[in-house]
Amino acid sequence: MEKQLSKKEERLRQSLSDCADVVFRSLQLGEETSALAIFMEPTAGDLMGVSQMVLSFLGESRQQIEKRIKDGNVGLLDCAPLTKEEQVIGAIFTGDVVLCVDGVKEALKIPAKGYPGLGVTKADAEKGLRGSEESFADAIKVNAALLRKRLKCPQLKVLQYQVGTRSQTLVYVVYMEDLVFPDLIPRLKERLEAFQMDALADVGVEQQLLADKPGTLFSQMQSTKRPAFACAELLNGRAVLLVDNSPEALLLPTAYQNFFQVADDAYLHFVVATSLRWLRYVASLGAMYTPGAYVVATMQEPQLIPVHLFLTLQRSLLQTPFGATAEVLLMEVAFLLLQEAGVRMPGEMSNAIGIVGGLIIGSAAVEAGLVSPMSVMVVALSALCAFSVPNQEMAGAYRIVSILCLVLCSVFGTVGLWVSILGTGLYLATLTSLGYPFLHKIDSIYVKPAPQRIFRAWYARKQNPVRLRERWNKWKH
Repeated sequence: MEKQLSKKEERLRQSLSDCADVVFRSLQLGEETSALAIFMEPTAGDLMGVSQMVLSFLGESRQQIEKRIKDGNVGLLDCAPLTKEEQVIGAIFTGDVVLCVDGVKEALKIPAKGYPGLGVTKADAEKGLRGSEESFADAIKVNAALLRKRLKCPQLKVLQYQVGTRSQTLVYVVYMEDLVFPDLIPRLKERLEAFQMDALADVGVEQQLLADKPGTLFSQMQSTKRPAFACAELLNGRAVLLVDNSPEALLLPTAYQNFFQVADDAYLHFVVATSLRWLRYVASLGAMYTPGAYVVATMQEPQLIPVHLFLTLQRSLLQTPFGATAEVLLMEVAFLLLQEAGVRMPGEMSNAIGIVGGLIIGSAAVEAGLVSPMSVMVVALSALCAFSVPNQEMAGAYRIVSILCLVLCSVFGTVGLWVSILGTGLYLATLTSLGYPFLHKIDSIYVKPAPQRIFRAWYARKQNPVRLRERWNKWKH
């Protein structure tokens, strides 16, 4: 960059032409030294940092100001010298104030208010019975501070990356240095540095880019909006990935069992927590295979159900124009439409669409003779099981599997049901999360032994720290 202020201003105005939200403001540091402050108007706030900086420079010569800027000796603010025009433009669009001084080649970055965003709110998306209800915010530095607030130790490391040639989105990789999975951080670093894209909009995009098999049906990474849960997983050897402008965090790597854990499992009595966790496992099976099992029982294997119930089902099916498969498929599609409408409708209208719409459509379809009451109950039970799964992305995959299973069962009967069950298990066994097996035995990867991932064991009064690296090396050999 040029030393002469007028030339620097001319070049920056040319580079930032047609940017109406960028402000150039001239300043005077004493009687001899001129300066220029450049910032984005919505992010600068009251410019208190710039005012303090100007006051600290008053009465000093140009040589003293230049030395202070080069040395970074500018007070307690997080200021930094900038030597390239690209750094200056990047700092402006990051939300900081850039101070250019006449006769000084370096520019000075001064932290400002930053972009407006949603602050720390209540975690409504991940409701629990106990524990903190804090949620991640939009600002990545706030999210990192929420993790540091709970883990006040130097072993908590934060690595910073920039993704997106145009967006320059900040990405933090947070991990515990002495507990993190072996080879996890190098793998993450390699993948993050390999990204070549214009912009990174959200952590959901990052999740798809980091996936070992992006086209797979099942999610390979767990996300959370609760800092308390993220800190608990940091202590289990996992890494937390934060993306600026996104109120979510990715937990890496992820095993299949992680999708059935919730934040308040650690705060409930171990018997209650274990029972609820097993209930979620059963619910996942019900979400996938209840419609298919119903079709098999009514059309292919009637001996599986009691005689009186079978006769009742047959009488109801004879009064409808479609078979059991068509009825269940029709109700599945109707339910998915109601679910999508409930998500897209604003405010309280979504609750009315979900509850009243389901009751009206279900009862109207039965009264019109389009479907049998049992088909409505089966689809409702399958939907209830899907809602019981904590991760809604995985619950959506279960609904798709249930439709595929329904088609196979209607064609092949019992064989189709077993093919669906075995096929799903084998498919999950082929998946990996950042190179770690998705269905691997858990005690070889995680800090906690396998029973604590399937059961929630009780707490001991004295807990000795588990050395993850020793456990991992012992398993490998």
